[in-house]
Amino acid sequence: MSITAREFARKLAELGYRELTPIQKVAIPLILKGHDVLVMAPTGHGKTEAAVFPVFYEIASNGLEPIDALYVTPLRALNRDIANRISRIGEALGVKVMTRHGDTPQSERRRISASPPHVLITTPESLQFLILQDSYRRAFQNLRFVIVDEVQELLDDKRGLELSIVLERLKRIANRRLQMIGLSATVGDVETAKRFLNPSGEVEVASVDAVNEMEVRVVTAPVDERVVNEAFKAGLKPQLYARLMTLKELVEKHKPVLVFTNVRDTAEFLASELKRLSNLELEVHHGSLSKDVRLEVERRLKEGEVDAGLRDLLAGVGDRCREDKRGHPVHVAEAGHQAYPEGGKERAQDRVEVSGLHSPGGQRLRRPGMLGYSGEDEGGLFGEADRGGEAL
Repeated sequence: MSITAREFARKLAELGYRELTPIQKVAIPLILKGHDVLVMAPTGHGKTEAAVFPVFYEIASNGLEPIDALYVTPLRALNRDIANRISRIGEALGVKVMTRHGDTPQSERRRISASPPHVLITTPESLQFLILQDSYRRAFQNLRFVIVDEVQELLDDKRGLELSIVLERLKRIANRRLQMIGLSATVGDVETAKRFLNPSGEVEVASVDAVNEMEVRVVTAPVDERVVNEAFKAGLKPQLYARLMTLKELVEKHKPVLVFTNVRDTAEFLASELKRLSNLELEVHHGSLSKDVRLEVERRLKEGEVDAGLRDLLAGVGDRCREDKRGHPVHVAEAGHQAYPEGGKERAQDRVEVSGLHSPGGQRLRRPGMLGYSGEDEGGLFGEADRGGEAL
């Protein structure tokens, strides 16, 4: 397998990639020079392609042996989104792309093991398992590239620590130097991110000065006599009922909507209560659901068949909705990031609205189950749904 630069550009043009985005113009030359690179740009500016284009070019032009590249993402749903996007590019270039994670059927796992792809998309947890298998260790000897997506999710996390250890083990297994490429839209500590990719910190930073417009609103849920009476009829605390009704109004106004919660229990609780109190079409998405259920929910969300999807922060649906609401005001920027998927085209003109519910009179910042501050006298933001103030 061999391809010239002109043929490579022509095939990309046929797929609709006729011009590079600003971040791609900065990152691609650095990657082609062999540097470890941290690619930073707002979501929607083509970071994925900034990493994939040069890696695919090296594979297609030099005829490397599988497995040539690993693409590691923190979420299975994100794995599926990435696979759908880059498999199309791989097919046009003769680069085989496959996905291996906890949802992968046994038949597909056997095919991957028997005939490894050029590019394997996986999660940190699955990679920890794969590196113990002899067949994969042999295939990993051919590794040249490792792409780590959503680097910011792994820097201060146990999963990130475990992944960094696995990456160091991969460097010992591979017969050649591994080129590390990290992707992030919201990383704060650049130096820590660089050392995550390369302990020496010798990492080039590719970034662009661009901002996605985001409207942030804090919505109050006041309690008056009418709310107290309606809450009594519904068998709920007035504060909880007020928040549910405010959330219902926001969904009706801006649907389709993604509602973020810190834990899956809260997502289930909110969906159950909102279904009981309204005619909204709702779906819940989290890791405890079966693969078939999660895939169907993802499809319905992306097709706009539901008014709102309620998900915990680790679920990762990968869909773009008009308004995104989640619990902790501290993380409102990350909420916008999750609602605004990575795309191959410049979309800085798009707008994402992020709303959080605030309890009137609430002062102390707790670790609530969902949607904002909790007042000192309320015993939890959603009463019984706030299990010990545990963050999701």
